[in-house]
Amino acid sequence: MVDLALQKAKNPQIKVLTTQIKTNQTKEIEQLQALYKQLYGIEVTPNAMNCMGSQGQGIGKMMSLESLQNSPNFDQEFVQGMIQHQQMSVNMAKKASETATVPQIRDFPQAIIKMQTPQIQKLQQLSPSES
Repeated sequence: MVDLALQKAKNPQIKVLTTQIKTNQTKEIEQLQALYKQLYGIEVTPNAMNCMGSQGQGIGKMMSLESLQNSPNFDQEFVQGMIQHQQMSVNMAKKASETATVPQIRDFPQAIIKMQTPQIQKLQQLSPSES
């Protein structure tokens, strides 16, 4: 989804934020893959990561890539979808932080919360319906 935004977004602020989001999410995914291998001794299967959004599918039922790509209001639709996507990540991270018993799993989500909360705020500033 972020790759599509880098191609189609008209607002340069969206492109800058999207680049940051892509960089951060790539780093988070790599850290999670390493943590999984450390804890369980095996690699994460590619299908498991696809459902997490590594290929732009993380928004799932909220928005299809095809409908986003064909949207006449791409910037607005993308920002709204990313706000929902990022908020779901923060909510899951909070839950993991509260309930995980393995220290590495309990501590890792704090970095996600710290990184994605300001991104959500920036996205909200770019969203006409959030202002």
